[in-house]
Amino acid sequence: MPTQKEKILKEIKILIGSGHPLIQIVTWEQNRVIKDLCISLKEKNIFYWTGYLGLKKINLESKSSIKYESVPTDKAILPFIVEYKEKAIFILQDFHLYLFDPNNDKPVESVLAALRYFIESEDSKRKTIIFLGPVMCVPLELQKSVQIIDYPLPEYGEIEQILAEIIKRAEGKFTINKDKSLFEMAVKASRGLTADEIELLYKKIILEDQRFDYPDLGRIIENKKQVIRQKGFLEYYELIDGLENVGGMDLLKVWLESRRNAFTEEARQFGLPEPKGILLIGVQGCGKSLVAKAIGSFWKLPLIRLDVGAVMEKWVGESERNIREAIKITESVSPAILWVDELEKSFPPPRAAIGDSGTSLRMFSTFLNWMQEKIKPVFVVATANDISGLPPELIRKGRFDEIFFVDIPDDQEREEILKIHIKKRNRDPEKYDIPKLVKSTAGFTGAEIESIIISALYDAFSFGREMEDQDLFKNIKETIPLSKTMENHINRLRAWAQARVRFASSR
Repeated sequence: MPTQKEKILKEIKILIGSGHPLIQIVTWEQNRVIKDLCISLKEKNIFYWTGYLGLKKINLESKSSIKYESVPTDKAILPFIVEYKEKAIFILQDFHLYLFDPNNDKPVESVLAALRYFIESEDSKRKTIIFLGPVMCVPLELQKSVQIIDYPLPEYGEIEQILAEIIKRAEGKFTINKDKSLFEMAVKASRGLTADEIELLYKKIILEDQRFDYPDLGRIIENKKQVIRQKGFLEYYELIDGLENVGGMDLLKVWLESRRNAFTEEARQFGLPEPKGILLIGVQGCGKSLVAKAIGSFWKLPLIRLDVGAVMEKWVGESERNIREAIKITESVSPAILWVDELEKSFPPPRAAIGDSGTSLRMFSTFLNWMQEKIKPVFVVATANDISGLPPELIRKGRFDEIFFVDIPDDQEREEILKIHIKKRNRDPEKYDIPKLVKSTAGFTGAEIESIIISALYDAFSFGREMEDQDLFKNIKETIPLSKTMENHINRLRAWAQARVRFASSR
């Protein structure tokens, strides 16, 4: 079965063969892509251009190596391409720096005119320009003429080759554990990184302690977290609190328990598909985000949070590319959990997206299509406080495996929540009047109960003594719960949920 990279290279070859004049390859890995293109295309005339180094011809020396040969010219790159008479491929690195005016983010008219002339000329059928870089450089005027390709990160087999080569070079100089299981774990841990990131990471790890062994796996994961955080719109969460730290929601917990091993090969052999995800709707502060974080720990899967607000960019098409990159990175570390908090703010309905040139709608469409068609095992946990703010396409059956409504905790659930948070602060719940505290916190959310306990601890600390019941009751009395300030809104939410979704609790 062909890899994703092989499929992409075949697609590029077909585009070039069918006469497409402009192709945009979105990637951070120009060296890897150039090498792959040369080996795959086997064309006689492949040129590479950068603003700093100028124009070079690429020659394929062997099946796995290339060399660059300078091409002296007194012409700018676009006139050179237009006047070049033979069949050729021109790879232009980071061309967005020259296509857009940095002062107003609009295309430079002379550059735009030259590209239009190239597209419309008869010679363009024999020549292809490939824009290469991490930023899409497609102005609105050229969007119909450019084919956009997202180049995949290294997959398992390619990572194996990279790591095997690094270990081969390190043998004899450093202490290398050649255990097969360690090698396999290292390859899996490296998914989601570029080829250059993998090579630099392992060189650094080996040089630091002059060895490569099982303890280095933790350092691989830690470095990988830093790489994911550098993207700005993804955050790698530590797996700390499990479902035992979530009070109530017994029906949701049973649902999650039944799918705990759903990402294993045993489940595939049994005929089960991977779970798609869940949408948690309900009252603010009732534990939706806490559940999202707890699932990662409970299922022992990486938890990655998508910050949709940070995805937004000024370039046309850049926000959509960021969404695709976030999806690609998450899929590369799959099986994994992708957490999207406050979904209604991330993807507003069409009427609320007016004024952003359609960016929100295009981002939403990209995300929606991925949710519907995704093949890789990525479980989406989405949360929302306001159902009226969600596009109807998101909540129809099939997008998520299940939609749960999370309500204000009842007496039994509040008892669990009180005990959890008191224990969490290294106190014994048996020393407090839990039944009376449960009765006094009727209508309180889990977040409000936690806040009360923290405030009570501050009060006790300021008096130089241990926290007592009186500290807790004082803060309860001073707190006006959401169930009172937002009573009408909560009642509307409950009425909507009654006939449409499952409740997280069996009350």
